[in-house]
Amino acid sequence: MMSICSRYMHDDEEAKDVFQQAFLHVFKNLAQLSNPAALSGWIKQIFINTALNRLKQKKRAYLINTQSVEDVAVENWNEAIDNLAVDVIMRLIENLPTGCRTVFNLYVIDGFAHKEIAKELGISEGTSKSQLHDARKLLQQAIHKNSLSKIHLTNK
Repeated sequence: MMSICSRYMHDDEEAKDVFQQAFLHVFKNLAQLSNPAALSGWIKQIFINTALNRLKQKKRAYLINTQSVEDVAVENWNEAIDNLAVDVIMRLIENLPTGCRTVFNLYVIDGFAHKEIAKELGISEGTSKSQLHDARKLLQQAIHKNSLSKIHLTNK
């Protein structure tokens, strides 16, 4: 569950606060769980909702990054992904602007639809799609840059 908190919060201390707040919510509301088989999904949803609520409280989820995103063609996209460790990919996701990171996490990792994301974050579906597009482009650029660094270091 800590990984969920870390994916949504940019700061480790804030992720720990969200983690603690979510666990308190789980324990306080455990009696409300009607289907014990759904425990895992129920807990995951509480952690996601707690992180999103924290973002809303800080009014950061609504910021749309105006940074221009250049089109970068990554010829060996799959090869680049294969060469990156999971922790490197998670760091790249953590470095995305808040709006992009939140939409990326909700859509790609947690399986939300754009309609659900729009409702949850109080944005339009178009904004959700745009944030996802920007997140993917920024990740492509970061992965491409990371891959080039590895190639450059290896060739020395």
